[in-house]
Amino acid sequence: MRTAKDSEQAEVPGLLDEVGRRGFKVDIAVLDKGYDAEVVYSEIENRHIRPIIPHIKTKSVKEGKHRPPLRQVRCASVEPAACQPDPQRRASRSDQR
Repeated sequence: MRTAKDSEQAEVPGLLDEVGRRGFKVDIAVLDKGYDAEVVYSEIENRHIRPIIPHIKTKSVKEGKHRPPLRQVRCASVEPAACQPDPQRRASRSDQR
């Protein structure tokens, strides 16, 4: 038996693998802030899934010093202007589509 204070981050890889074995294709994983850890992001992204996880309110987050990762976008199939970075979102405009 485990309590709610125990971390479940180690369960993420197995759960994602089981979902795939059951025939589901996962494009996005939405988790709560308890999963805001580099190892969780890595496990999700290694499976070509986009993680949506709110940040834990650490000191750097409260001070606005955190930065979301920038996605690499292939620009060959869209107009060049769409691939210019959007400084407000720290992502390319084609990422908004």
